[in-house]
Amino acid sequence: MTEYMKRAEIEKKYDKLWVLMVETKHDRHHRLLGGRVVLAHPDKAEFDRLWMAWDDAHGRTSGIATLFMGSFPEVEEVLPVESEPGAA
Repeated sequence: MTEYMKRAEIEKKYDKLWVLMVETKHDRHHRLLGGRVVLAHPDKAEFDRLWMAWDDAHGRTSGIATLFMGSFPEVEEVLPVESEPGAA
């Protein structure tokens, strides 16, 4: 397991990766300040698979956070949500 890192350090080191952190710390407004990174991967599906394997091996742990350390593409158009078939 890595040492405790501040969020800015994690964002820089794990740029464009999904990360799983444990032993997280938050400020009084519940904003994430940092934690220990135990898993990082660029692919969300593979990250989820690895996270489930990690969770099975380690059990319930408090202070967990998952984040994507990058930016998402700009959304040019927001489409309306279609109503369910048969809904009035």
